Amino acid sequence: MRKQFPQIVYWILISMAACFPAMCAPSGLNVIPTADVLDKETISLEMESAGNGRLWEDGCDRFALLQIGVGNGLELGVDRCINDPDSWINVKWRARDESGGLPALAFGVQGISDDELAQPYIALLKSIGNTRLYTGAIMIDRKTRWMFGLDRPLGSRVTFQADYTSGDDNSITYGIAVSLSKSLSLTLARSSGNSDETGNSHVVNLAWSKSLR
Repeated sequence: MRKQFPQIVYWILISMAACFPAMCAPSGLNVIPTADVLDKETISLEMESAGNGRLWEDGCDRFALLQIGVGNGLELGVDRCINDPDSWINVKWRARDESGGLPALAFGVQGISDDELAQPYIALLKSIGNTRLYTGAIMIDRKTRWMFGLDRPLGSRVTFQADYTSGDDNSITYGIAVSLSKSLSLTLARSSGNSDETGNSHVVNLAWSKSLR
């Protein structure tokens, strides 16, 4: 039965993407997008719960996320909030790999939809030993917000990751990503709001990825 699980997730998410107009979850940390992109012909299918209620219940937003590596540093996504419902498209281009002491650089736009303002961003990534450092800027509701983050392995299967987005409406998140198998991973993160109005919440993400080549 376990071997059938990725196929079940695959067909559920593909069916949803085909039935609804195109949230946006480009490859990144707990929340922020980064300069990482999926390899060519690699697909990532995810189920995510985010909010301050019980997992997968009405107090949380639930998402189905689909990302595809197109090649030449390009990544495309079509994602959906299940309980709202809302849908988004995202696109990201990695303009430069990390080399020669220079950080990786990517440009992207997330949250492309008919009803909401899209969020363009620029992202940088620099590795220092086993630690990877992230920074960048994103436009949210026509306001520039700064993004910072890091990840560091805690063992062969567990990675600590944290990120921060400036602005009272945003938050800092911290948690772990656990590799359950070669293709399956689980991210568990806690989110602390930058203001009392934003509050605290959680992010739980189950991701399945596979190369189609």
